[in-house]
Amino acid sequence: MSGKLKIIIFGAREGAKLVKGKLDEIGIPQEIIAFCDNDKKLQNKTLLDKPIITPNDISSLDYDQIIISTQRNSYIESIIKQLVEECNVPKEKINRKFVFSLERWKARLIALNNVSQLIIENKIDGEIAELGVFQGDFALNINEVFPQKKLYLFDTFEGFSEIDIKKDFEIGNTDRIIDQRHDFSNTTENYVLNRMKYPENCIIKKGYFPQTAEGLEEKYAFVSLDADLYQPMYEGLKYFYPRLENGGYIFIHDFFSDDFIGTKKAVLDYSNNLKKLHYVPLGDNCSIGIMKNRHFA
Repeated sequence: MSGKLKIIIFGAREGAKLVKGKLDEIGIPQEIIAFCDNDKKLQNKTLLDKPIITPNDISSLDYDQIIISTQRNSYIESIIKQLVEECNVPKEKINRKFVFSLERWKARLIALNNVSQLIIENKIDGEIAELGVFQGDFALNINEVFPQKKLYLFDTFEGFSEIDIKKDFEIGNTDRIIDQRHDFSNTTENYVLNRMKYPENCIIKKGYFPQTAEGLEEKYAFVSLDADLYQPMYEGLKYFYPRLENGGYIFIHDFFSDDFIGTKKAVLDYSNNLKKLHYVPLGDNCSIGIMKNRHFA
């Protein structure tokens, strides 16, 4: 194994497999010696025939680099902090040049830019919306590519609802979503608005969806659904798809996620009920896109 980088991949879910595939694709001489994860249900198991260790086990291994495989940009800094402060990992051993989540993020942004161009060129009427805003990472890009349209931002701004968590448990999701509920509460309306290029176009709709949409009479040209759990994603499709203009688009995040299995189920359930929903992958290994037109309205 001489000359090969000995690598630990932090994260033992779908992103870890994609990181390994990317390393092989770009030809980096490497040996994955272990995967590491905070999820106790994954620890002491194997992935790709390699052990899944706890963060505390890292210090016992001889390694050259740690690559973080999380698919959410907002988690990267907290994981780095954990590695440095709790696991005594030297900063220089954390590979920050290879951030797989950013590659996926670029693919999603390319899709958004292309869709916005089509909507503008084809003069599609309607406003813009996002359900599941969190800290506004995607919303700020939506706001920028649609400078002439109102952007409705739907979120509790307090994390997941207990009602929605219970529903996801009923369909077989794991208690990992409880940990992420607290992560998603780390936001405020003002924080999001301050990140926007055109904040004057933004309309905050704080609270539980779909109650927060009551009284609106808008039609929509583009909608981003990123609420993660089954109930809000199903309600999002139920509310927005009938109000989507012909030629408009809906992006659905986490369709291919192992963590948020409620998203895919919501899409399939709504599609089966509607019998008219047509969707395609967006190229980020996570999201799908729906276009509504006269043939499928």
